[in-house]
Amino acid sequence: MKSLTTRTFLETGAKVFSGGTVPDELALMLNKKYMSSLLSNRLFGGATITDCQIQYTRYKTYRKPASTRKAFLSVSYLLDFDCNKAPAIVLAKGYLDGRGNTVYTSLLELQRHQVHYLADHDMLLWRFPSDPAMPWLSRLMNSETVLDLLPWQQLESADAAPSGKLEAQAEVVHYRPEQRCMIRYRLNDGNGYVCGPEIYGKTFVDDQARIISQRIMHHWQAGCEKRDRFLVGRPLGWLPQFNLIWQQGLSVTPMTEALQNSDPLPLLERIAIALTGFHRDTGAECELLAPEHHITETAKKLDKLERAFPEYRQRLSTLAEQIAGDARRAVAPENCLIHNDLHLRQLGVADNRIALFDFDEFHCGDPTQDLADFVVDLLQIDGERADNIKLARSFLSAYAHHVDWRIDVANLNWHIRNKLIAKTYRAHTQQLPALQETVAELLDLAHTVEQYDLLVESKQTTGARS
Repeated sequence: MKSLTTRTFLETGAKVFSGGTVPDELALMLNKKYMSSLLSNRLFGGATITDCQIQYTRYKTYRKPASTRKAFLSVSYLLDFDCNKAPAIVLAKGYLDGRGNTVYTSLLELQRHQVHYLADHDMLLWRFPSDPAMPWLSRLMNSETVLDLLPWQQLESADAAPSGKLEAQAEVVHYRPEQRCMIRYRLNDGNGYVCGPEIYGKTFVDDQARIISQRIMHHWQAGCEKRDRFLVGRPLGWLPQFNLIWQQGLSVTPMTEALQNSDPLPLLERIAIALTGFHRDTGAECELLAPEHHITETAKKLDKLERAFPEYRQRLSTLAEQIAGDARRAVAPENCLIHNDLHLRQLGVADNRIALFDFDEFHCGDPTQDLADFVVDLLQIDGERADNIKLARSFLSAYAHHVDWRIDVANLNWHIRNKLIAKTYRAHTQQLPALQETVAELLDLAHTVEQYDLLVESKQTTGARS
């Protein structure tokens, strides 16, 4: 018989994920309170964990019925402690029927992994910077061993060149286990004196670093030639042996802060102008992102959400009908280069220009998707919803003024609803605090988006390209 803690947790629907329903043996990995206690006792010597956040989840399944028990669950945790102990990132992989021991034995034979095996849970643990797919992360996070890898010749500042003993303070900016990691480096002379600019290194599990390095170079040059294009940090080359890109940092004001502390309308105008220039760029080919991809992904997420939140089944069913109706009526413009992850966190303000970050997800697709991604963030800025709607309308109007195609309302609503379903599903997989309230808010926004008349200011401006 399951304990009360286990039974109560499993009844929340938290174990419904892409790939199927997680078996009970693995579902406790999604219980943050349980995992805080387990990781504290088994990995951190009893240190008190004050906060445990689930960052990423992946449930790997197999189609053949005979292989059902080969499934495993991967969960990444960000941990905070009650003392001066630095936060920690832990990747856990839970297996069934003792298969974790087989994986553990094979990893030990490679002699390159610092991995822990909890036999009583059939679970493998990696504490960052240990990573099962990127063993070189430990070298990149070491303040001494990374010095030999830094792009000294490409740096503009003479102060950045090695002179005496230097230290490189490494800080993780973004980490997705087994896929990629971005690290910020601050150089100092050992006495706290900063030497040169901040340097960013981004490493990947595969060889996409070469292509992304070329993208950064292209858009950096475009920004150097035209001030109304996105400002991009200076590319500093790449290291193929580590699938690593180097880029000089930019001193920017985060976009959310800039919008809240200054007149937002001129900022939104500059973002719109920079984005239209980006969408017209033909400098490099990208993989096509077809509408069928969004249709398939949204359908999967709706199905999982219905099973995870049966109390919202009717609302989700209605939302599915709305999305299908949007898709039938949608009129999409010609495909072009799209950012495919255009959120407020990817933008900043520097020298009265709009800075752009993150070059990983570029595709050829519908530019309306970028508009929808950005609008969803604008609608969720802290503050009054009516004020946020005005921001979204102003941005869309500014964009429409600089393109020669009409933003289709059904197509825009379709992309917005797809994005909100994706955000709802992500909140579920991360088991965010106040999860029920978050899910209800996101679903309500998706259900009522057409009531905001987001294109009301754009209807008379389309085609007035300057």
